[in-house]
Amino acid sequence: MPAISPTAIFSGYTATATDITIPLAALPGLTTAEANGTTGDARELLRILLEKYFSTIEAMTAANRPIHMTFTRGNVVGVSSNAITRSYSVSFRESVSPTATSLTAEPS
Repeated sequence: MPAISPTAIFSGYTATATDITIPLAALPGLTTAEANGTTGDARELLRILLEKYFSTIEAMTAANRPIHMTFTRGNVVGVSSNAITRSYSVSFRESVSPTATSLTAEPS
């Protein structure tokens, strides 16, 4: 499977030489207030990014999922009657040289 493009995960994603943009509409559940650069909640932004990425990968057929990256979501653990803990785990296979590391290319 070839590498997954950012637009396959985040509809409307764009990039320039200095910026990347993910439209708020591409992140279901994230509000304008939570995404605000000054007063928002970076934890919620990260949670929504992880969930969006995970759910998109999960929806792919096994043949279309990356093999040099794994992304798992742990089982929900109840903390109380109105609170849970959820975990995510991501691992990447990397190629190593004396001067750098980089992601291992996905087979075509």
